[in-house]
Amino acid sequence: DNPNHKEIIIEGIRHFENIEFEKAYVYFEKAVRLDSTLFAPHVMLASLSRPNSAQQEYHYEKAQELVKGKNENSKRFVSLLDFKNDLGKRSMMGRGEKVKIWDAMITEAPNGPFIQFYHAWSRVTLEERIEAMNNVLALRINNGNNENGHILNVLAYSYMQSGNLEKAKATFEAYISQYPNGYNPYDSMGEFYFAQKDYENAISQFNKIIDGKDSVAQNAYYHLGECYFKTDKKQQALNAFKSSSEMDFDKKIQEDANLNYAKLSYEIGNSFQSVPDVLTSFLNKYPNSPNKTEIETLLIFTQFASFLNRPPLHS
Repeated sequence: DNPNHKEIIIEGIRHFENIEFEKAYVYFEKAVRLDSTLFAPHVMLASLSRPNSAQQEYHYEKAQELVKGKNENSKRFVSLLDFKNDLGKRSMMGRGEKVKIWDAMITEAPNGPFIQFYHAWSRVTLEERIEAMNNVLALRINNGNNENGHILNVLAYSYMQSGNLEKAKATFEAYISQYPNGYNPYDSMGEFYFAQKDYENAISQFNKIIDGKDSVAQNAYYHLGECYFKTDKKQQALNAFKSSSEMDFDKKIQEDANLNYAKLSYEIGNSFQSVPDVLTSFLNKYPNSPNKTEIETLLIFTQFASFLNRPPLHS
């Protein structure tokens, strides 16, 4: 209940809602350090931890322990972590069985901004989600709250999924206007352009957010690699995939970036390290990759070409 702790948690939530997860993590960790009795930051930290990790289970268990004796909505909030997805991920986000929990939470606390937002986010169909998000947005504007970028982001993606591209673009642009100093708005706008195969505009957006060492930069570098590849700028694509592969915030993106880096190295050469070393490194890092045979074949071709180009032996 310490006001300073509350401000720290609110700042963490603001970053979380805007998909700035590394920043959110810092604030939630700080809140826990300042007050070890808080359960809510543990829910958020569990949601931000890697699937099936000891860290995830620690925060889940702490949240369960600390919520004892609290009100029913607090217990419901913690219970969102009870469900693991197919990858072993616990999160307060999600749909399925969690829809009922958010329904119960908003019935008990209909005016809570956090609950309003995630209740709307949990709606199952696009139509329901768009309607619920627009209702939350109108309510917040009515109440004089103009910090609604996170709502605009969800709405924009929802419009894009529904095929309303004009409205999606306008809403992504409104998100940038409302949150110009964040990096997620530019990532979202870049993904919009990428989906429309407007690679030059996508490149322009992604290049605005590659300065950091975080999941957004990793994702941006990966998309830059794809954009450059599709516009036949293969050296720039190789450089971008290399940068993405050197970050481990998203393991799947990292593996795909390493794969593309290896394949492009074979195709155009590599000034950073030898092509056989790049290919061998991929095989060592990902021995169970479904692309293992393809990379092994490229490695054989590379070694054979090297053998053919060797100077003849002299007696």
